[in-house]
Amino acid sequence: MERKLYNNRRLNTMNMKNIVVFLFLLLGVSVSAQDMPKRWNSFADIDFIIPGTIEYHTKGSILSRKLDHSFTYGLNYSYEYSLLRKLSIGGVTGLSFLAKPTIPSLKYGGILRFTFVEAYKANIYFQVAGYLPLNNRSRSDFGEMRLGLNFPISKGDNYNLTAGVYLTTISNSIKERLLEIPADPDRIRYNGIGFSIGVRF
Repeated sequence: MERKLYNNRRLNTMNMKNIVVFLFLLLGVSVSAQDMPKRWNSFADIDFIIPGTIEYHTKGSILSRKLDHSFTYGLNYSYEYSLLRKLSIGGVTGLSFLAKPTIPSLKYGGILRFTFVEAYKANIYFQVAGYLPLNNRSRSDFGEMRLGLNFPISKGDNYNLTAGVYLTTISNSIKERLLEIPADPDRIRYNGIGFSIGVRF
């Protein structure tokens, strides 16, 4: 009987030690987690693109025709995870409104971002996205590639207002003829410079 009580007391003591050790470990993890930078971030911005060239390609031809320049604009949202203190990767979605012809599209893809000034969240990024058309003028296609620079213009407690500039190329597979050319249309390609205003939170 006494041996059984001794074993029970020993077991209870070991359990208490395990609980205390676990609580100290949990406290240490929570303190270190507070010291770590925020792992998940969101970026949302409004984009304006000034095309340097707009090319109209037809099937079976290696030549392209230049179209008149027109502004292109859109909305961009990314949700990103910090792999390292300065490097993050994430998913991208948004809306793009290509002009002449008007082609609204849903955008989806990925982004890689490098923050080179941590205190102000200034960063460069590379983005790749595909397009899902929202009308019958185009088909699902590769979409766009973008190389950009973001820098803060105002800083709050939980957010930063940002401005950005980027180089972009956009390609859309189209269905309708745009010019009086006896050939089936293939795609429109936009190459240009973009500007953005957004928020990081």
